[in-house]
Amino acid sequence: MAIAQDAITRIREQVSDEEPDSNGEYRWSDPRLLRFLWDGILHIAGDHPECLYVTAIVVTDLTDLPKIDGVASTLPIRNEYQTPLVDWVTDRVLLEDSEDAGNLAVADTHKERSDEAKS
Repeated sequence: MAIAQDAITRIREQVSDEEPDSNGEYRWSDPRLLRFLWDGILHIAGDHPECLYVTAIVVTDLTDLPKIDGVASTLPIRNEYQTPLVDWVTDRVLLEDSEDAGNLAVADTHKERSDEAKS
């Protein structure tokens, strides 16, 4: 079983946000990426509601950002959901950074991968 930090590491690799700036901050903070992971979980659950009831993708509600500080190191994500979640969040991050037309094309690729993986 993976943890949310594993997913965040993979997301950062895919969006070239692996190195913090001079202030030690990343372009996308862990709480923001965790919130995107939660959105992705809800998206997957729309097609596969059993993922929330059998053995959940995750077991913590990530809707309250102040309460999720430090959760990335302990929040479990089942392995079979990690790749679609990573691709779904990568798509969201790249869409947010869509001033670069190249990012839109890459975002579409990750969206397609996420859709294929969750099918």
